[in-house]
Amino acid sequence: MALQYVVDALESVPEALRGEYVARDGKFYLSVDGVVPKERLDEFRNNNIAFKRELDDLKKTYEGVDVEKYKTLTAKEQQILDKKLIDAGKVDELVELRIAAMKTDHEKVVGTLTAENVSSKKQLEGLLIDSALRDAAAKSGVRVTAIDDVLLRGRQTFRLHEGVATAFEGDKPVYGKNSEPLSIGDWVGGLAERAPHLFEPSTGSNSKTATTGSAANKMTRAQYDALAPEARAAAIVGKELVD
Repeated sequence: MALQYVVDALESVPEALRGEYVARDGKFYLSVDGVVPKERLDEFRNNNIAFKRELDDLKKTYEGVDVEKYKTLTAKEQQILDKKLIDAGKVDELVELRIAAMKTDHEKVVGTLTAENVSSKKQLEGLLIDSALRDAAAKSGVRVTAIDDVLLRGRQTFRLHEGVATAFEGDKPVYGKNSEPLSIGDWVGGLAERAPHLFEPSTGSNSKTATTGSAANKMTRAQYDALAPEARAAAIVGKELVD
């Protein structure tokens, strides 16, 4: 059975593979690098087509126009209009026009600065969350080769809220122990239950690996990948997936 990229409920997914799905906006998405939802791809393509049409229309409209000459003529036209207002004694009207022009320029500058500020905040948010995820992953025994997977999952779950990395499911915060907001450390620790293949095998005397870690209870990633999709769920039951 082929895995679906998006499902409404985890019950439709084989139990052994449910840890590969991440909750987002009321649905569950398969955690796969490089996959873009079809609707997002269609939106991107349609926007590109519309943008190209607008650009072609703009080129036709201004074809043959000398931009520098246009600026010079516009400046001269403004000087003539200003002189007419002054000669007619309409100085107050001229002042109002100048103030309106300055206000428009000011709003453009503010808009640009606001957009740049939002972009900078998003970049800072990404850096802070990634750093916290890496630190928690290292402390929790995540495999080095699985760090990027943890980062991908974490970025879909956490965002800064009042300066703190907070887990969200849709627009609602996620809570952990003692009704406190779920921390990045607890979230990474919880992955050990949902996606044990991301972690180094435990070697402690009280660990699950120590008691059930015989070769018969293990399956390598290569062995798992070599199975037909419909056979994987049954084959992994009761076994530890290892590299």
